[in-house]
Amino acid sequence: MKILFIGNSYTYYNDMPSLFSRLCGCNGKVAQVFSVTKGGRKLHENLDPADETTLQLEAVLRENAMDICVLQEHSVLPITDYDRFSASIAALKEKVGAARYSLYQTWGRKAGAKFLRDEGLDTRTMALKLRDAYTKAAETHGTDRAPVGLCFLEIYEEHTGIDLYDSDLTHPSYAGSCLSAMTHYRTLFGEMPSDLSCFDLPDETKQVFLDTVKAVCGE
Repeated sequence: MKILFIGNSYTYYNDMPSLFSRLCGCNGKVAQVFSVTKGGRKLHENLDPADETTLQLEAVLRENAMDICVLQEHSVLPITDYDRFSASIAALKEKVGAARYSLYQTWGRKAGAKFLRDEGLDTRTMALKLRDAYTKAAETHGTDRAPVGLCFLEIYEEHTGIDLYDSDLTHPSYAGSCLSAMTHYRTLFGEMPSDLSCFDLPDETKQVFLDTVKAVCGE
């Protein structure tokens, strides 16, 4: 199975696709994992034929027929320009030609982040706005949706000793990227991973992550 992640720094921080690949290996899933990412990137930029990262994407697609493609939009664009977000999904589905698609629903920024102050939002409100946008897009375009942002919100509010954020209040910490990988695993394979030995996390944190992903995604 070939799985492609298209996104930006929310995807490449802590090399989340590699964490996902290792999680697959630990749990008996045979998967080749690819990623095409660039900091601050918006999905529609992958449609620009003169863009260097678009050319990288096209090179990957020439050599590989993808079974699954995971799309991660810029962290605020789904709630600031939903129409462009939605149009980008439609265009990328046609461009990539994968058998199946999943949307990487991201999270609300941590309290104190400039975007929250500027927009008069808090972490929960931003997370729920993103949930609504990604849910609508998944229903519109017939894709799966990995509710990473809802898993973040649950732990952010209920397990304050686990820090899912980088010091910049927006990107994921190592733990946050592990949680993201687990949520994608549950979304794409329809089951929870049983072996988390590939993650350098305390056992208590792993259990919280398992319980949270189960609660948000279902058994």
